[in-house]
Amino acid sequence: VEVHYYRRVDYKTPAEFINKNLLPGEKVFSTIVPVAFYLKKMDVIYLNKDHPDFMGVLTEDGVREIWTGSKLIYDFDEFIRKIADEAPTGIWLLIRSPSCPRVKPEEVNLFKRFKESEVFTSLDGRVKVLNIHFKTQPRI
Repeated sequence: VEVHYYRRVDYKTPAEFINKNLLPGEKVFSTIVPVAFYLKKMDVIYLNKDHPDFMGVLTEDGVREIWTGSKLIYDFDEFIRKIADEAPTGIWLLIRSPSCPRVKPEEVNLFKRFKESEVFTSLDGRVKVLNIHFKTQPRI
């Protein structure tokens, strides 16, 4: 019976959690574009250049994501550096869960690096919310 249903990912509850707990000055980063629909703000989106939608979401000479206007980063090392730069003010990071069928290697890497910062999991278990906050810039 279930085979004819389109499984929908729960993007809403992670976004609501962030919206409720976001403090002034904190940034919202994501590897998942659709979650932006439910967020009050989105600061940075990571999208790998190999993603099938990559060319369709670029704007402003490739520095912004077309639907949200958020900064678009497509180099993973640059994304990690951006996290390190912003960590002292606090970052909310949305990634696919390592158990999600469509998880990307970069998301697994992020989860391993920042697992201790996990604060919320979507109702379907497919989206993780990490609250990364270091008093000083981490060595990454």
